[in-house]
Amino acid sequence: MGHRRLRPWQQRTLDPPAAVKNASEEYFTAEDVLGTWIEERCVVDKIYTTLSSELFENWVKWAEGARERPGSQKAFSQNLAARGFTAKHTMSGTMLSGIAVKPQID
Repeated sequence: MGHRRLRPWQQRTLDPPAAVKNASEEYFTAEDVLGTWIEERCVVDKIYTTLSSELFENWVKWAEGARERPGSQKAFSQNLAARGFTAKHTMSGTMLSGIAVKPQID
């Protein structure tokens, strides 16, 4: 099956007004629950390597406390990968580079 030529109307993309773009950006920033968790509970630096299960456990506790649905560990790992944290499978489990849970001060 070869490439199909697009009709002119199919080639155009919608370009929403600036007000719509800004409102959408603000909404997604406000709804960045994972980003909020990273900001509140994690340290980010290339020197850190952490078990994915440790991060996920902390995420679940935080998400439930924030009345958010934590989702699956697979989705969690994919979301972190989309943010640039790299995963490496080891004998100890999957390790994520560049992120760690902040130490808890009691």
